[in-house]
Amino acid sequence: MKITCYLLLFFATCQPLNSSAQIIDNIEKSLDSRSSGSKETFNSGGNEYWWLELVLEIGYYGSYGLLFGFEDEPRPNDVMFSNYPYEDGKNGLYQPLDLAGYRVRTEVLAHLQTNEDALFGGYGQIRFFPNRAMTIDVNHLQLFEQLEDGGNDRFSITNFNLQFNRVRNEKFHLWWGGGLMLLNGDLLYGSPSFSSGFDWFFKKPLSLHAETQVAFPNGVFTRQNQARMQVHLGRFMVYAGTLGLRVEDVRVPNWILGTGIYF
Repeated sequence: MKITCYLLLFFATCQPLNSSAQIIDNIEKSLDSRSSGSKETFNSGGNEYWWLELVLEIGYYGSYGLLFGFEDEPRPNDVMFSNYPYEDGKNGLYQPLDLAGYRVRTEVLAHLQTNEDALFGGYGQIRFFPNRAMTIDVNHLQLFEQLEDGGNDRFSITNFNLQFNRVRNEKFHLWWGGGLMLLNGDLLYGSPSFSSGFDWFFKKPLSLHAETQVAFPNGVFTRQNQARMQVHLGRFMVYAGTLGLRVEDVRVPNWILGTGIYF
């Protein structure tokens, strides 16, 4: 009963809004709008070195610590992976070195999603942890839209990420990284991307997950982000939440409902 209340409360705080038809067509027009009269395939539309200025403004030591770790913080070799979250009743992804843990791990998940209108789709993700500091993340989002003439339109986003596991706490896991984002509709667009996210294992059997991926395919700002409540059932989990997609001025919120497994 408590788990159901948590999920209902989470739904109420992130409910997607109905959106107009022809969403995929509007996305493709936004991506194509930068092609006319220009041979550029990547353009942020502003200062491309904004991130460097931000690092310098925060300060070298503070920036280095936020990105890579502070002096007295536990290092990757000081922790191990849990077999699955809450295996011992309290620890999440990581656990202290003195407990019997694992050096590598894999997560696989998938979900269905809808915007409560004509747009629906599915998502799959594989996250492989070759060690306690790095993650290889491959995910694919496939969207379908029913058109007024009876046909359907398709659009997909595929991400390949290499991520640094910045915070490796027993209750909290935070990462950042980058890779490649591919958008495939009428045409295929690609762009370097930035990704970041966290898992917060705040109370057994629940955890809160959030992540974002940002890119500029064909100079068009594109962001894909998720927020979901996860219920851990041993090696398995079920989750629900939202996945938001933005391409330039086209914003598409979606409900998601899925499941995953830990290896």
